[in-house]
Amino acid sequence: MHFLRKSTKSFSHLINWLSREKAFAKFLRRYSAPLVFPEQKGECWCVVQPWLHSAVPWFVITVALGLSQREWRVRVVWDDTGFGPNTISQRMVQGSISRVLKKLPHSIRQTWLSKVLPAEDGLLSKERLQCLVNLNTVWRYRCESPPPSSMTYSKSVEESLRRTDRKIKTLVHQHSPKMVFVPGGIYGSSGLFMELRRLGIRVATFDSGPGILLACTDGIAAHLDDIPTAFQLLSISDDWVVTAAQSELERRKKGSASESHKRDPLVCQATSATGRGEPVGILMPLNQSYDAAALGKHRVFKGQTEWMLETVAWSLENTNLPIVVRRHPVERIKEYTSLDDYRAILSAKFGQDIRIRYVSEDTPINTYDLINNARVIVPYTSTVGVEAAAMGKPVVTESNSYYADLGFVWSAKTHDQYFKLLTLALEGNLTVDETKRHAAWKCYYLTQCCNFVYTTFTPMPEDYDKWVRMNAAELFSMPEVSDFIESFDAHLPLAIVRHNRRRRQRQSETLQRIEK
Repeated sequence: MHFLRKSTKSFSHLINWLSREKAFAKFLRRYSAPLVFPEQKGECWCVVQPWLHSAVPWFVITVALGLSQREWRVRVVWDDTGFGPNTISQRMVQGSISRVLKKLPHSIRQTWLSKVLPAEDGLLSKERLQCLVNLNTVWRYRCESPPPSSMTYSKSVEESLRRTDRKIKTLVHQHSPKMVFVPGGIYGSSGLFMELRRLGIRVATFDSGPGILLACTDGIAAHLDDIPTAFQLLSISDDWVVTAAQSELERRKKGSASESHKRDPLVCQATSATGRGEPVGILMPLNQSYDAAALGKHRVFKGQTEWMLETVAWSLENTNLPIVVRRHPVERIKEYTSLDDYRAILSAKFGQDIRIRYVSEDTPINTYDLINNARVIVPYTSTVGVEAAAMGKPVVTESNSYYADLGFVWSAKTHDQYFKLLTLALEGNLTVDETKRHAAWKCYYLTQCCNFVYTTFTPMPEDYDKWVRMNAAELFSMPEVSDFIESFDAHLPLAIVRHNRRRRQRQSETLQRIEK
């Protein structure tokens, strides 16, 4: 019966994929491309790859059409070299993509990587190659300590990455792109294209969830790599910027009772904040270990488990205060659960020490109540770090997150510095003044009010099925789609593009009120 269920699921994936291929072919037939596009901005690669049966290939091609209309010389680079085990499903998707690419307008150039002669060596160092293999393995097995059987998968990933890397090196010498647009930036072979940044080539990425889209004009979108640039560009003399950020946080404190839960349940608590709770010393809000937002961002420790265990051990030895380890609340949703058993890991190391409080993903406790009662918050890359600083709490981080060096948290670069900062925080010697809080609100506004775009224009199947029925002109005229493409075109963080739109809208509303 298990085999039958698996076969039925695979057959369903095949039918759905072919149906969406057919829908995209119709979308392309409705697209009216001018015979000649001006090409003044240089060559832009749009990298097409299979992506877990999602509509990512069709999404990338659509963005390629949009960029070609903005005076870019667009080249679709199809990575048809394969990734990991060569499955029937992968071959089916590759064949589907090849059929669609043959229907692209002649104004869009194409290169199929399988036809590119490999260079003698690649762009990646041995260490960087192994890092990408490890990150893909953690992602694939949804935990920091994959089973022994994962070695076969890791080996196939290494072989495919090494092969593709050599072809990319050849291609970049044949066609010097000014910009490369690629999905993700970590998963599959997308991480290889990030290495082009070392050659001075801008590599733009995107990420998404159901109804949510984010972008990065030069870096990894899931890491919010554009936010430090946006932070420097944003001048917030307007009180409404801070007010908008504060309103967003208040909605999130309400958890599932708020409107933001309906908009994006993944960022919301299961229960509302109460303002009550027991005092604690250190609060450690964990990330999902396999989440793209957290992959590869540790600076002091090797991974989340090592970071957690060493911090807990230090707290037990150097303080008499409770320490709270909070598993990410999104893991209460089955499809987002990691396989790391942090409760068992803590128990195996420390037994049942009453000063260790483990808060599971489904415990009816609001993280904001934990923040209110903690002396110091120690996040990895979580947004909780920004929120805690805005709430006036000292934040110490060891990661290379987007907010680590923006001035409102204390960022450790070494092992010794990390624990010294914890000591200072627990002694009350790290003070979050109004300047730091203001900076935290500014960052929170950029990330939560501007950078996350709520739209149906995503590669998620349920969203794709809606926008693929539109014609391209109608799609590109949608404000959020126009902003998304403008961000890449102008090399301007999406958060700033969206902020500028919000500001223009407010100015227009103010003028209308004055005229009345």
